[in-house]
Amino acid sequence: MSLFFRVYEHLLPKARAFHTFSGKRLTQLFEGLVSLPEDARKYFDDVYLDVFPQTTRELDAWEEQFGLPDTGLTEQQRRDRVEAAWKALGGQDPRYIQDTLQAAGFDVYVHEWWDPDNIFHPGYEMCAGATNAVAGNPNAIAGAGETPDVIRSPVARAPRTYLSDALTEQGFNISAGAASAVARAKVLDTEGGIVADGVNAVSGNDNAVAGLSSYTYPSVAGSRISPAGYPLVNILTEATDGVIGAGQLQAVAGGMFAIAGASQRGETRRDYTIPDGAQYWPYFLYIGGENFPEVATVPANRKLEFETLCLSICPTQQWLGILVTYT
Repeated sequence: MSLFFRVYEHLLPKARAFHTFSGKRLTQLFEGLVSLPEDARKYFDDVYLDVFPQTTRELDAWEEQFGLPDTGLTEQQRRDRVEAAWKALGGQDPRYIQDTLQAAGFDVYVHEWWDPDNIFHPGYEMCAGATNAVAGNPNAIAGAGETPDVIRSPVARAPRTYLSDALTEQGFNISAGAASAVARAKVLDTEGGIVADGVNAVSGNDNAVAGLSSYTYPSVAGSRISPAGYPLVNILTEATDGVIGAGQLQAVAGGMFAIAGASQRGETRRDYTIPDGAQYWPYFLYIGGENFPEVATVPANRKLEFETLCLSICPTQQWLGILVTYT
């Protein structure tokens, strides 16, 4: 017997005619009446669960609150994404940015503008006749072994080695049988150039140009090689004009725009040019695969969501180098 049934029973007159027992019409009447207040009580009892993304009944309202678009995720993925947005406390260090992107369901990693493996120079042993072993040298201590690692100034990664913009020359041709047509060829030194004796540095190879880099691309004859990433600064569009040509929707006979030579208005995404000055390169932050400069994968239907999140949590002074393919 429900709580509200007992409430109704308590309000009835104390007379035999109003006694409630199983099967009686009066009992059936009150059993029907208690359903509405029971539903209301259960709803309000569960309101507390709506405070948490993993248990809320108002998942759509949560997504609307945080501006999260519908991208075909499962319910659990949606809850995880909302929880990540709800728990975000704010921060600007690379680890915070990486954790926030991964919590939102993007398998990406954040990399600094400099190569961390190129900061420390290994020590060396003192040998007879060596510079540091000269009598009077403060380092010429009897029994001295290796010197400590030497910390040297970080060298900025050159963005054009990894990113393409509107001015980037779109790579070079791979001819059939060329060394760079080896499946998934990838030869990089610490500066991003083709190393000596690498598959792209074979004598006679057209691709063995000083400073050129090789990335992971399909080894198809005639294909082009160019940097895999792109700069992300903002998401803005610009109006464009174009001539209506044969076969286009606006050129249908009788259409109001079907005038010879007429132009049509459209919008295109604004391109940003990578700065050539090395003094600007430390302002780049790279987002891609686990090991730089590997390319990460993001679902194509979540591209706008991914870019918007990157711009919203990254420091405004940073240029973002996006090493991502959208599938």
